[in-house]
Amino acid sequence: MKSLKIEAHSDFRAIRRSPLLGAFLMTLACLAVAPAQAQDETDAFTAPSEPLIEVDLQLVIATDVSGSVSHNEAFLQRKGVADAFRHRDVITAIESGSLGRIGVAYVDWSSRFYNQVLVDWTLIDGEEAALEYANVLMRIPRTRGQGTSISDMMEFSMAVLELSPYSGGKKVIDVSGDGPNRSGRPLLEVKEEVVSKGIVINGLPVVDPYGWDEFSNLPEYFRGCVIGGPGAFVQVAEGFADFSRAIRRKLVLELSDLQPEEIRPELYPRDRPELIRTQSVPLPENPNLQPYTETYEGACDTWNFYR
Repeated sequence: MKSLKIEAHSDFRAIRRSPLLGAFLMTLACLAVAPAQAQDETDAFTAPSEPLIEVDLQLVIATDVSGSVSHNEAFLQRKGVADAFRHRDVITAIESGSLGRIGVAYVDWSSRFYNQVLVDWTLIDGEEAALEYANVLMRIPRTRGQGTSISDMMEFSMAVLELSPYSGGKKVIDVSGDGPNRSGRPLLEVKEEVVSKGIVINGLPVVDPYGWDEFSNLPEYFRGCVIGGPGAFVQVAEGFADFSRAIRRKLVLELSDLQPEEIRPELYPRDRPELIRTQSVPLPENPNLQPYTETYEGACDTWNFYR
C-alpha cells in the first residue's frame, strides 16, 4: 500500500516554513512570558480536521545536535536512523503490527528555539515507504543547535505528538543524547507532565567507548532522569559509530514489544548494561549476568547552557 504523508521536508527552507514548527514556536514565545498562559495556548492547538489515520505507533525520533555533537557525530546519528528504516528487521517489525503502519516525526534537538522538526509526520506502511523515508532524511542538510536542554526537547516533542494526524497505538518519544540536561525547566517536572499524557519516553545515551565521558554515568542518568512510562527502557550506544546498531535494535523493541532476549541472546556488561529497563533483571540462563540494581542519585539538572 502506498504511504500517505502529511509533509516531508527536503530542504532547510521548507523546515523553517513548517506549520507545525511555526505553531510550536508561537507556543514557546508565550511560554517565555507566561508559562500558565502558554499551557492554555498549547492545549488550544488541535490536529488537522481530516479523519485521523489509525496506526500501531506514533513515534517522535529526537536526535541530539547540541554544541557537544560534532559534524561527523551528527551525520552518524542521521545515517543510523536512515539505515534502521532500510533494515529488514525494522521493516518486518512495522509490517507485523496489527495495522501494519506507524506514524513517525523526526526532530533535531538542542534547546529552546533551536529544536526543529526535520521531517514532519510521515506514514510508514511497508518497505517502499520506509526506504523513501530514509532517503528523504538523508537529503536534508545538517542543522546546528546551541545548548543542551532535554526538558525543552520533551516539551517540543510532546507538542509534536499533540499535533499528530494519527490516532491509536502507543505514543513514544525516542531520544538520543550525549549529556545531561543543562538548561530549561526542571527535567523531572517536565517528564512527569509528558508521562501523565500517556507518552512513553525511551532513551539512547551515547557513551564514549573508551571511558572519556565528561558525564561518566550517562546510562544511569537516562534511567533515573529521562525515561518514563510503561515499559520504558534505555538502549546504550558505545560511541556514535555504534549508533546505527543501537537505534536499529531500539526501534525493533519499540515496534514489536519484544523483550531483549527475544531478538538475540547476548551478555550485558556488569558495569554498563547495553539495555536497561525500568525494572531490570538478568536472564536466568546466563550465569555471567547479575541484576542491575544501581540507581541514579545525582542531580537531573546541571545548568550550563553553553555546553
